[in-house]
Amino acid sequence: MKIKVEKPKPEDVEGIFKVQKETWLATYPNEEAGITVEDIEEKDFFNPEKIKRYKKEILDNKNRQTWVAKDGASVIGFCGALKEYDMLRLSAIYVLPKYQGRGVGKMLMSEGLNWLGDCEVEVRVAKYNKQAIDFYKKFGFKEVSDVDRKELHSFPSGKLIPEILMIK
Repeated sequence: MKIKVEKPKPEDVEGIFKVQKETWLATYPNEEAGITVEDIEEKDFFNPEKIKRYKKEILDNKNRQTWVAKDGASVIGFCGALKEYDMLRLSAIYVLPKYQGRGVGKMLMSEGLNWLGDCEVEVRVAKYNKQAIDFYKKFGFKEVSDVDRKELHSFPSGKLIPEILMIK
């Protein structure tokens, strides 16, 4: 396995959304939270307008950066980071399930944290995603609070993923 991490090209955007969909399907269904596979399947991951906007954003937005992990030409993971106002945030780290536990997330996290700098950084995590919570703790993140209900991600069904805020 020869994994490389790099800045994405516009043609990588569909691969980023494929990784997002596959990892959401593997991670977010949760009986206690009432999130089903059907809820995730209803989300329009491949909306043409969203893809077009993201292709432009990865080239033009200097306050938001993305990195992709690739195995050959295939996107197998990605990390997004954001500098907005006085906030620094890791907005996403997703790695395909079959590549998890192989250091890919660590490589992506290093890129994101290096770009954000040595400041306070926040990340939001599904409350029930113990694997991700433990991953972030390895990098010095601590659980701070629940995320306000009005800021939670919602599905077309109206269901919400309960999230916690972690800060490093």
